[in-house]
Amino acid sequence: MGLFGGERGRQKRVAADLTAKGAGLQPYFAAGRSAETEPRLRAWLDEAESVLGPRHKVTLQLRTRLAQLCNANGRFAEAEHEAATVLELTDRDVADAAAGTSWEHYAAALNHQGRHEEAAREYAALGRALAEDPAQKVRLLTAQVNRTSALLYLDRFEEAEHEAGRALQAAQSVAGPTGLYIRLTAANSLSRVLTAQGRAAEAETVARQALVSATGSGQPVDRFQRLLALNLAGALSAQGRHQEALDAVAEATGVGGHEFAADTGAVGSARARALLGLGRREEAVAVAEEALAEALARFGGTHARVTVLRELLAEAGAAPGHTGWRG
Repeated sequence: MGLFGGERGRQKRVAADLTAKGAGLQPYFAAGRSAETEPRLRAWLDEAESVLGPRHKVTLQLRTRLAQLCNANGRFAEAEHEAATVLELTDRDVADAAAGTSWEHYAAALNHQGRHEEAAREYAALGRALAEDPAQKVRLLTAQVNRTSALLYLDRFEEAEHEAGRALQAAQSVAGPTGLYIRLTAANSLSRVLTAQGRAAEAETVARQALVSATGSGQPVDRFQRLLALNLAGALSAQGRHQEALDAVAEATGVGGHEFAADTGAVGSARARALLGLGRREEAVAVAEEALAEALARFGGTHARVTVLRELLAEAGAAPGHTGWRG
């Protein structure tokens, strides 16, 4: 065996080993324990870059996983950097699975940093790239439905409703956990946008139906149960049913599982809204101030949730009552 043959054999062994190790991280990510894997993941990425090179598919997959880890743990600028690196190395060619996934992480990182306009543009660009390949239907639906979050934060409600409704309908034909994820994401966005448009009764129906689907799915959808319960609280508060809203917040906080960094401040926002509607102003202000501090530390001052919490505090300082809720 020649020198190059031996090196190629070594690269194949390293690639196979690192692929298997990378796959073994999934249970940690699914359980919200991705932070535990970071030292190993970084060591494997260093090895992949050294032995296989930065453009090898295994190296790109590991860097994509690192971007996911950073997003999941609230290190959004790092996630942006890692995902952008993959996009540059792959020329954003979505035929490469790492490119498509990193593009999603990149757009999400922008959204989490309060750069909602940029995020909406990136999700749209990803959607256009995926639309060129019929085999990418599921990933296209995922990009479309994730874009609705950025649209909501930008108050582009009609567009968000259209995107969420379209994704919800199209996902009916997608089987398994992926289809469920898309449907619950779409329902989550749809319930929020309906409340924001003053159609709280419709929002309540959407949230309750999705909660039934999530609860009976047998899938690990704790985050959706929590977010949908918060959306239900928002819809109830908008209808003046503030005690029911407070009960829904309690239901949300009773859901087990890991709380995602991207959801920071959401519980406090919903609870403060309900408390304010009940005339419990001092409690509402205390809760909103705590949630605002957490959201500022996590997202910075340009994120829409920070704006909502500031508006809520301003309202509490003026007079009790309720307005539209975006969460």
